[in-house]
Amino acid sequence: MRPLLLLLPLLPVPALGQADITACGDSRTAIAWTQPPRKALDDPEATRWPVDATIRIAYGGTRCPSPDEFELEDEAGGVVPAQVRIETPPLLAAHDELPLTLIEVDPVPILEPRATYRLVWRAPEPKLASFENFTLEFKTLARDMLPLPFDEFEGILAVGQQEGRCGADLGNPVLVTPEPNDPPGCVTGTRVLVQVRFRTVNRRDVAYVIERTSSTPLDAERNPITAEADTTPIAVAYIGGGEDFFVPQVADGLVRVPVPDSPMPRRDCFAVRMLDAQGLPQGGEGEACTDMPFDFPCLPSNMMSEAPSPDPVPVLACPNIGLNGADPNARPPADGPDADGGVDAADGGNSDGCCRVVDGDGGPGGVAAFLVITLLANRRRRGGSATLSA
Repeated sequence: MRPLLLLLPLLPVPALGQADITACGDSRTAIAWTQPPRKALDDPEATRWPVDATIRIAYGGTRCPSPDEFELEDEAGGVVPAQVRIETPPLLAAHDELPLTLIEVDPVPILEPRATYRLVWRAPEPKLASFENFTLEFKTLARDMLPLPFDEFEGILAVGQQEGRCGADLGNPVLVTPEPNDPPGCVTGTRVLVQVRFRTVNRRDVAYVIERTSSTPLDAERNPITAEADTTPIAVAYIGGGEDFFVPQVADGLVRVPVPDSPMPRRDCFAVRMLDAQGLPQGGEGEACTDMPFDFPCLPSNMMSEAPSPDPVPVLACPNIGLNGADPNARPPADGPDADGGVDAADGGNSDGCCRVVDGDGGPGGVAAFLVITLLANRRRRGGSATLSA
């Protein structure tokens, strides 16, 4: 006997444009994490950076950086050419909590060993005084970035509903719906919150990208309808790497990702990959999948929606920047300016920060990221919760 399905009303969700996204977010710049971590040069925990590794800044905001906002200098004040890539993941489901944007500063020459460098970002409208004329000073190692630890990285561990009692008031919103009094110009949609779990490696120079690898409708018996599957990988979050000098084992990272509520039922699959010295995804070939609503105790098991999956909503489309005469489009080669192996940025797998890592041991992101996340969360949450228990 076929199970009875609960048919949800199909509510039209207007398409979002750049102006709509801007209306939903805070235009002030809030910096969430950096690679290398921002510490004083004489701090015993300051990270020395490989001479060929990309420098990263993740920030929240609704604007694209401009070329005149950046400086990259050596200790003598000489300018360093670099390609600056600005990457923002699209929204899989329209909502008012915008993803973090990742800035990758990729120097063209290999940096000098055991030298001091200074990166400055003069972002307008900083949210805190500490973000004004944001300066990241660091010293380099006497070596390149070590090979990526493919044998240590397990990739994604699981995806599904966050554990806990159902209900936003209990800290576990799962099905989130827009409120009717959303301000004009900020259109939100109903979305389901899924939780991606992975374990970082004990390296500060490794970052991660979370991808939704596929979304496949299911029939009532949980059989995939492959003819209607979307198998285009979409980057949904950038996560900074971390290492804890006091805890021998890195804690699991937990990242919440909003996904559409349609079609339903369906199977969504995710993967987590490392970013190499050029910012290209590597490793993490395995994936984890979840069947909605069947695997979600907070959703009714007979929930159904025949509406097609909405197209991903673009947030920011920022052009690359050629800093100090660098080519904005040709990704610098890993072995120096005269070596072969440069990858065109448009074809090199540009990845895209929506979600923050949360763990119980202060792993990736640490206290500083928690404070910035709190600041970002202070904006008004326009979506109401509509969590259900089975």
